[in-house]
Amino acid sequence: MSAMPRFLTFLEQTRAANQTADLVQTFQALAEDFGHTTVGIVDVTKLSISVNAAIVFHTKPKAEVISFERRHSIATHPRFLWAETHDEPFSFDRVRRAAGMDQASWDETLPAFLRGLQTAVLPVHRNGKLVGYVECAGMKADVSPLVLSVLHAAAHVAYDRCEALANEGVLPGGLSRREGACIRWIAAGKTDEEISAILRIAPRTVRGVFDA
Repeated sequence: MSAMPRFLTFLEQTRAANQTADLVQTFQALAEDFGHTTVGIVDVTKLSISVNAAIVFHTKPKAEVISFERRHSIATHPRFLWAETHDEPFSFDRVRRAAGMDQASWDETLPAFLRGLQTAVLPVHRNGKLVGYVECAGMKADVSPLVLSVLHAAAHVAYDRCEALANEGVLPGGLSRREGACIRWIAAGKTDEEISAILRIAPRTVRGVFDA
């Protein structure tokens, strides 16, 4: 998978996203294209409320993730502490080595579903403070510098779009967000097939989105 063309497609899809669930699905699809089959997204600003409130998305059952993180406190784990002070993407191995831990000891601090995987962390900082924490992992995940840079940029773009959606008002004319997105792409000269690919909906849905 070529990183930059795929990232440009991601940008189009993100601009068209109408809700947080759309953004999550779009980011997950990008990560999966590079072998990252496990994705976890944490809204760090909500950790003070609860782990449940902070976990925006995880490919694993949320109850399983919450149970582990409550027992082991994600906020004090070396990988999270590293993310608080480093704005660049990094691998688990980098943190493990910096902490002077062997692989067996490190694995004991992780949930079972992350052990043995190639894992990267994509921290999102705003005004010098960690606001978003994203983990991407896979047995054969691509953790090359280029791919990590693309995923890191994508995490920042998705975060900003999520913030923008939270601050958006109701679309004029009583349109749904999906209808508004379709109108924007039709005005931009996109075909039904192109719009369906961008919005990740069937072409017939694009054609019928305004049907009574």
